Amino acid sequence: MQAKKNEAASAYKLLFSMVNKGMNALFFETMTAAAHFGILDELNDSLQKFLPGTYEDLMKTTPTYPQHIFRRIDEMKGLTDMLNTESQPNIIAAATAETFERIYQSGIFKNEKPETVVETFQNFKKLI
Repeated sequence: MQAKKNEAASAYKLLFSMVNKGMNALFFETMTAAAHFGILDELNDSLQKFLPGTYEDLMKTTPTYPQHIFRRIDEMKGLTDMLNTESQPNIIAAATAETFERIYQSGIFKNEKPETVVETFQNFKKLI
């Protein structure tokens, strides 16, 4: 019985973190494309205006990614493996890990310590 509770607690932790990390992956992928098309600042302004609650959530989490992205890649890979083992859908967990891996490999966060979501997103201009 205790093993089942531990398994559920571990699953809960990973699944809860996926919502947070999945949102950040969505925004990172969006900002990568926005930088490519030269509309990063305009899109960022629109997100603040039209999704203020979501943007406020990002303000709490996004600036921490440059220092911790490698750990978050591992977490999402672990979640992907757990879901796969249980024959559960894992496409978004795997895509989140892949998005973070691509950002990590790009080097845009290397030696960066942004304090705000805007400072974090400005790093995506390095991809142009």
